[in-house]
Amino acid sequence: MYAGLDFGTSNSAIGIWKENEPVLLTLDNGSRFISSTVYVTKSEQFHDLRPAEQTLARAIAGNSEKVFGKDAISQFLAAPDEGFFIKSPKSFLGARLKPQQLATYERIVYLMMSNIKRLAETQLPQPIEQIVIGKPVKFHGTQGEQGNQQALGVLTRAATEAGFKDIEFQFEPIAAALDYERTLSENLTALIVDIGGGTTDCSMIKVGPAYREQTDRSASILGYSGDRIGGLDLDIRLAYRQLTPLLGKDELLKTGLPTPAMLFWNAVCINNVDAQTTFYSAATGRDLEKLLRDATTDSLLDRLQVVYEEMLSYHLSQSAEGAKIALSSVENTEIQMDYLERGLTTNIDREQFKESIDQELTKFISLMKEVETQAQVLPDVIYVTGGTARSPVVDACIRNAYPDARIVFGDLFGSVGAGLTTWAHRIFG
Repeated sequence: MYAGLDFGTSNSAIGIWKENEPVLLTLDNGSRFISSTVYVTKSEQFHDLRPAEQTLARAIAGNSEKVFGKDAISQFLAAPDEGFFIKSPKSFLGARLKPQQLATYERIVYLMMSNIKRLAETQLPQPIEQIVIGKPVKFHGTQGEQGNQQALGVLTRAATEAGFKDIEFQFEPIAAALDYERTLSENLTALIVDIGGGTTDCSMIKVGPAYREQTDRSASILGYSGDRIGGLDLDIRLAYRQLTPLLGKDELLKTGLPTPAMLFWNAVCINNVDAQTTFYSAATGRDLEKLLRDATTDSLLDRLQVVYEEMLSYHLSQSAEGAKIALSSVENTEIQMDYLERGLTTNIDREQFKESIDQELTKFISLMKEVETQAQVLPDVIYVTGGTARSPVVDACIRNAYPDARIVFGDLFGSVGAGLTTWAHRIFG
């Protein structure tokens, strides 16, 4: 049996072809999507190990319980010290990693894919052996094409170990185009914009009835661009701009010097291995102690020390993500941060969110313009997908840049998965 797998940065989905259309299967408590998270509990024997030996690699290789999706988030927030929480492993696959780190992330991807395959097959009469997996134009990282090949290698090996036998890849923006194409009765030139959790990918492609049955779409692709920027980056930027001032960012020390900005950036930059390693290092602990000695009596830096000691970076990210989601439907939202200090709250409005992510908004538009330049043609329609696109701030940004364009918003979370399933039907069906 064949299927399409959208192994996403924020959420994942898997679909099959049924009654001449793609159908996404149920994965997490009735939802078609499952959060790309896993919580690995520490076994009783694990606690007997020395702290230096209590590594994630050892935990995932052992018999520790693995919990996925919403349950993983709930367990982590309830007991952050009782296990390891991994969110968005896809963000790290193209990064410069040591061999042990790469092996660890490969194991995590395998665990997540195995869980998705298991959940899917409980709804099917036979196992899934053929799979089309989505890939971004550029994986998150700084290694360029080497990082892209590294990431594809990880995904291929993990998928093979999970039990998939025939594995193909398709660009995520092309997959979104294929899903849109199923609805068309005319041929169009479409600018596809997929703003996902970890990457933003754009493609200019000819779509419509004349192209629908082609198994080679290279001639219809007029241009593509992508960058390592997505919803998770918006969460990080929002946390940095709006939440870290509650931890002492921008304060002046008794010396007259400001608190070091990089310290706060490393605290919230959860998709950067080096940043998180630096923040939770012993050296940072010593730096914090010195900063606290130099702090004024009304300083908030003790909250940053709590983040450091209790490893609350993901909590800050969850707070920012919650605010981002809430601001999709309201103009102002309150964030409760009891995990940091009882009764601590702050309010964020949509304008503050917009100001916080101004760099990212500019980048989204530049990627779209880059594709136009490559294609040397204007699109008949702009098709937008990806969960991040549901934000009114992102929507307004695109409409301001293309005031006269025909803009269509697809299934923001499901278009890529449906398109990958469509491509699986095309090549395996």
